[in-house]
Amino acid sequence: MTVGLAVESSWLIVLCKIAAALLGLFLLAFGHRLPRFSGGLFGLLASLALALALLAKTSYLLAVLAALLLFFVWLWLQERLPRLTMALACLLPLPLLWFTFVNFSGSFSLRPWVALLGAFLGAVAGAMWPRAMLALLTPIIGVSLLAWASPFILTFPLLAVPALLASVFQISDLYRLRRLGQFIPLSRQTSGEIWSAWRKWTAAVAGLWLFLAWFAPSAQASDPIHNRRLALLTAPTLEISPARNFYLTGRAQPLALLAPRRSFFNRFTVLFTGRAQGRAINARRMVKDAGEISLIRRANQITALAMAEVPALVRSGVNEREIQEAILKTFRRHGCPEPSFAPIVGSGANATLPHYSRNNAVLQKGFLVVDIGCMNQGYAADMTRTFPVGGSCTPAQQKLLDVVTAAKAAAEAILKPGVTMRQLDDAARQVIRRAGFNKYFIHSLGHGVGINVHDPTPRVLAENMVLTLEPGIYIPAGAKVDPTYWDLGVRIEDTYLVTAAGYEILTKPLKK
Repeated sequence: MTVGLAVESSWLIVLCKIAAALLGLFLLAFGHRLPRFSGGLFGLLASLALALALLAKTSYLLAVLAALLLFFVWLWLQERLPRLTMALACLLPLPLLWFTFVNFSGSFSLRPWVALLGAFLGAVAGAMWPRAMLALLTPIIGVSLLAWASPFILTFPLLAVPALLASVFQISDLYRLRRLGQFIPLSRQTSGEIWSAWRKWTAAVAGLWLFLAWFAPSAQASDPIHNRRLALLTAPTLEISPARNFYLTGRAQPLALLAPRRSFFNRFTVLFTGRAQGRAINARRMVKDAGEISLIRRANQITALAMAEVPALVRSGVNEREIQEAILKTFRRHGCPEPSFAPIVGSGANATLPHYSRNNAVLQKGFLVVDIGCMNQGYAADMTRTFPVGGSCTPAQQKLLDVVTAAKAAAEAILKPGVTMRQLDDAARQVIRRAGFNKYFIHSLGHGVGINVHDPTPRVLAENMVLTLEPGIYIPAGAKVDPTYWDLGVRIEDTYLVTAAGYEILTKPLKK
């Protein structure tokens, strides 16, 4: 099922994904046999990620040069101090596995000490057994490339199991080679050999940049509104965000060459004068124009209409999937068939997982949390309600509902231009803290809504911004509270338009 903004196809992206998939498969099978290549690939990817994140908004050329300089240092350290480089590289694998598991399990309950412990253990293991830990690192890189290349959303088992199986295979193969006397320790490369290897990697990076600049589609606006938005750019840019491309041009292209003025020479100059302008684009996206507000309002009205049909279905014996299908049917009936995100229909213990999406359990007791939204011509909605299974609340359930409702009302009371998202969060969190449940409010209060259901979120509110408020309390079994609260999850969310006088709630049912 397509979720969110419908992204256009692109032969260039398809080609890149095929290449990434082939490289990912190679790393899963043979990454341990080519330690210099695998280690170099990790170093190059890390160098590019760091340099682009810090410098691309200033200059693409500066970012690439900095990345290549940092990569040369990595290659030199990889030869001179291999245990140090593997210790640095292995800071990542175990925390990455943990964060991926938490994300796909539906929980926001991140435990920093678990990640820190994993990073420490990974670094120690990398320093002690560099070749063996490379056999853990390369499958993670490989499966990450496969996940990016896949046209489907992959679950955690589909990501973790192949990576772990490949790691076991690679470590076993290294052990087998050692026992057969065929394991060849790496000899130290000379400075000339390091320089030669760096030049080859640099040629590959330069070739990829030229390939993208030459063949990336040049996106042009087709109406006055998008022309004005496109004119905001101050230099050519290669934009790989379909949402930003949609905002600037009205087309959700996965990769596009954008420039304030159309010119063939942009392809020659983008690598020298171009820079990433995502921050400036996002700042403009936060403030919606009249047309965007109209589309978002209708998306939220249809979402509220679908939500109004849920209470009649909330009874023991009903499957979460039945409720999801009823919601999607309402979306389709009103001309907005695509959800803005995978619907969340979680009952019982599943209600304590903010990211729950399996939606296949039978309702029995506790709460049902329903978090839904539809897309309307490229713009999203977001709404959450919590229902007691069976229609009536226990005292514990009513207490949690009252606290979350009061927290949301406290944030609404100060919602207006000039207020910060931090102030809104503090207002809601104080109510939950006074009730003794602050430990179980495990995410931020809200986020921006627009082209994406999680659009860029402002720091300070201004008129015509659109955002959500979604306080929640999630108490798993075994928590250090009264057991009557165990396995209860509550979230209430609406989407708001910030107005000059305060706000307008957009999640109100569409008038029939």
